[in-house]
Amino acid sequence: MIDKTYINNLPQVPAVYLFKNEENKVIYVGKAINLRSRAKSYLDNPQLLGPKTTAMVSTATKLDYILVQSEIEALLLEADLIKRLKPKYNINLKDDKFYALIEIFFQKKLRSIRIVRRQKGKTSKYFGPFPDGNTAREVLKTLRRAYPYADCSPTKFARYKKIGRGCLYQKIGLCQAPCVTCDFKTNNSNVTSISKLLTTGKSSITSKLTRQMTNLSNKQMFEEATKIRDLLISISYVSQTITKPVDYINNPNLNSDTGANELVELQNTLNLSKIPERIEFYDISNISGKHAVASMVVLQNGTPQKSEYRRFKIKLNSDPNDFAMIAEVISRRMGHLEWQKPNLVVVDGGKGQVSSALSVLANIPLVGLAKKQETIITSTLKEIHLPKTSPALKLLMRGRDESHRFAKAYFSKLLLRTIGS
Repeated sequence: MIDKTYINNLPQVPAVYLFKNEENKVIYVGKAINLRSRAKSYLDNPQLLGPKTTAMVSTATKLDYILVQSEIEALLLEADLIKRLKPKYNINLKDDKFYALIEIFFQKKLRSIRIVRRQKGKTSKYFGPFPDGNTAREVLKTLRRAYPYADCSPTKFARYKKIGRGCLYQKIGLCQAPCVTCDFKTNNSNVTSISKLLTTGKSSITSKLTRQMTNLSNKQMFEEATKIRDLLISISYVSQTITKPVDYINNPNLNSDTGANELVELQNTLNLSKIPERIEFYDISNISGKHAVASMVVLQNGTPQKSEYRRFKIKLNSDPNDFAMIAEVISRRMGHLEWQKPNLVVVDGGKGQVSSALSVLANIPLVGLAKKQETIITSTLKEIHLPKTSPALKLLMRGRDESHRFAKAYFSKLLLRTIGS
């Protein structure tokens, strides 16, 4: 049996866990959003376990785990390990199924997009893999309405070029038929726009969708507003950065090693007296100042601590003022003396947000991260520009993006609830 003290000390983060028998052979592989909670579920209520799971737990003598960054990384790594190890008690995922990928590929002058299951082209750009392939398809279907593009193979392209007319997608406005018009520039520009959105999760279309969602909610068209909210969540899903399972397999400590390197570089970059073990990230979400909310996201040694995330309803009743809002949130947070003190505070924004936060913050290092050029703004309002490959910048961007996601989710939830009440 697995020692309960060991289970109670497991981290509360996404992970893949491996039950092993007394011969140190893996007998079961599973995934968890919260490793400690999932592992405790096997021991706390044994009467609720099925016969096979009960047999597995009684046979297991050891529990190993690999920490990952997200739920989707846990799912992908779990599937890869099951295929490699074929554990006795895993009945699913032992086949050769491959998850969906979004491929941006090149054929002569034409850039195209399609869903594939394997990486084929050396010059292609891939996003994924995505366990939920339907989400990737729905996102591309929506983006194609805003950015029409060709998705045909070289053979299909040549056939329509020869007959001098486009396919069904041209007739319904989802392709500009470069096979007929020879207008590659517009098509390729649209594909580039989609590629940027899939890379960053941000574009003019996401801002437009957010405004549409708010307008629909104000008109009490809640079903339509919910659909747009779900679409924005799907766009976030397909635009997230995913570490390949093989990287975790080659280095089971990759998550902690990466976090350690990021923190050391961040300490050196910001000239901090010690490594910032606890970093708090803040973001504001609102539409023209209405229904404003804020998020606080915590990274401990580079790892999200979701149990310590906090959200705030902005109490400010004046005109829209992001600077005053960030000052309010920082002030309210620092009033909670029972919360652990951060080693570094990061606000989403530039010099204005940093100045406002400084007005209510003392004796804690503070920086801002301005989205446009991913510029770091120090407490002296000095700008620091790091390359996109910088481990320190990646850490700040990851925390900033998580705080943005958390704030947006709360904003959307409250908006629909408030308007509908």
